[in-house]
Amino acid sequence: TTHSQGRALHVDLSHNLIHRLLPHPARASLPAPTIQSLNLSWNRFRAVPDLRDLPLRYLSLDGNPLATINPDAFMGLAGLTHLSLASLQGILHLPPHGFRELPGLQVLDLSGNPKLKWAGAEVFSGLGLLQELDLSGSSLVPLPEMLLHHLPALQSVSVGQDVQCRRLVREGAYHRQPGSSPKVVLHCGDTQESAARGPDIL
Repeated sequence: TTHSQGRALHVDLSHNLIHRLLPHPARASLPAPTIQSLNLSWNRFRAVPDLRDLPLRYLSLDGNPLATINPDAFMGLAGLTHLSLASLQGILHLPPHGFRELPGLQVLDLSGNPKLKWAGAEVFSGLGLLQELDLSGSSLVPLPEMLLHHLPALQSVSVGQDVQCRRLVREGAYHRQPGSSPKVVLHCGDTQESAARGPDIL
């Protein structure tokens, strides 16, 4: 635990066999700690714990046996910018609007989940500020148009094995008409191959 002015800001509770967290009492004499970074990876959580009293910016639940993410699972965590759900020990199901309570999220890691199931790109609805999405090592290979529609700020996405896609704005060969928008695409390439090979569009 890292302390700042007597209050914990970064807490690591990983690898502790924890399966439940008790909520902060409403009438407690002491205020809730100002924890900004919380690592709960490789514990025994089967559901996302209630963390609404914490001003979190970073949360890791890697390696937990999560089965599903309810639409209200992240209620009260609007300030979260980085969420990691990598290598979960179960078959994770992502329902539509599963991350709707995280409008400020910028980085989402879902890597290492080969049995990941989802209900379509609507899963990412509400993540208007998301810039980085990691789906590597999972069975999800969404179409770029679907991702860009729901994730307007997306800059990069990793899919499959060693394939990374980056945002590219195409101005076109001719001058655009006034009021028109440039075409935005995702260009993908194998990170292990030489730079001599041109990128592919996902």
